[in-house]
Amino acid sequence: MDHIICRNGLFASVDVVHLMKEGTLLASGSRDRYLNILDLNKLDMENPDSVKDAMVLSLNNAHRGWIWSMTSHGDTLLTGSWDTYVSFWDLAAGGTVNQRVKCKSAVLCTNFDQGNVVAGSYDKLVYVIDPRAGIVQERRQHKRPVLCMALDDNYILTGSEDNTISVFDKRAGEVYKTITMEKYPMSMSYGLGQLWVGDKCGQIHLYNARHGQFNIVETYDVGHTGKITDIRHSLGSIITCSTDRTIKILEPSCNPGVITTLAEHTGEVAGIDFQNDVLASACSDVSIGIWRPKCDASVS
Repeated sequence: MDHIICRNGLFASVDVVHLMKEGTLLASGSRDRYLNILDLNKLDMENPDSVKDAMVLSLNNAHRGWIWSMTSHGDTLLTGSWDTYVSFWDLAAGGTVNQRVKCKSAVLCTNFDQGNVVAGSYDKLVYVIDPRAGIVQERRQHKRPVLCMALDDNYILTGSEDNTISVFDKRAGEVYKTITMEKYPMSMSYGLGQLWVGDKCGQIHLYNARHGQFNIVETYDVGHTGKITDIRHSLGSIITCSTDRTIKILEPSCNPGVITTLAEHTGEVAGIDFQNDVLASACSDVSIGIWRPKCDASVS
């Protein structure tokens, strides 16, 4: 894998990264309120200064608070911030804002859901937002802030500082199951019949999500010594990052051994994203990490 640590155009801790367009666009949000988007096709992995040529959008007033969450659908990038707003950015129109929706507290996690947006907030609420009409539903499923979220056609999963994961049944319109954890969840990855959860003490947990079971399979210590700030799983790997400044690539199995540990950052790794064999990381050392295959012709 080629890798590069990018610092150009960054002036504060980076809290979130998000890959779009099959891993060719990389969006990042930081504590200086900047929203940056890189075209990775224009990035020379051996030349950090090439970030200047790869930058397709850089907004220093994207939000009035820290940009904490990102998701996308097509050409629409969604950002959630500590300024309590969810913003919809139209990248096909040069990054203009189509809509801003105000919640009651800091927006900590977001996801698109069949035309709507689901947002988890510091005020313990889960918001359902129609981009055209604003907030259409508020649900109080937790007793503490909502930190992480994942969903599919059947369920919306939210993890909270109250040490629970709430499984909301979309068809029934009610909470289907509440999973209680010993330590609160900070990140989750849901799909392929599996739910992987990273907690505040550095452990990861596997739940069997087939047929709506959501039963615990096993808890693993993979060597992290800090909080698991993000986790991604696929058929090829499980990837975790932590406040211990490392990213770990794990075997995609029921006994996930460590394939390799990436320790290029000098600060806490706040988040990762993985798409089309491209890995990106956000870090408190005022940098973004990018790893991608050496022989990937699509980004050469």
